[in-house]
Amino acid sequence: MGALKVPEGMRPYIDRFDIYMGQPFSRRTNCAIISFGDVLTVNFASSIIEADVERYFFRKLVQDGIHVRIESNRDRMED
Repeated sequence: MGALKVPEGMRPYIDRFDIYMGQPFSRRTNCAIISFGDVLTVNFASSIIEADVERYFFRKLVQDGIHVRIESNRDRMED
């Protein structure tokens, strides 16, 4: 989606936007990214049990000094 803009009067009522994707039909991981203000949201959807792609992606961001907050509907991913 990229950078999302809303009318100025709505800005005080919105913290962030998310994109919710359905589970892919094939064995792959999908990713959607959207930003609003200074918040970038990265959403993953996968039919794969392992979360290696997501783990490597967020570890790289942290290694680069980017603050990351992870929210998930999966069981806690082990390191």
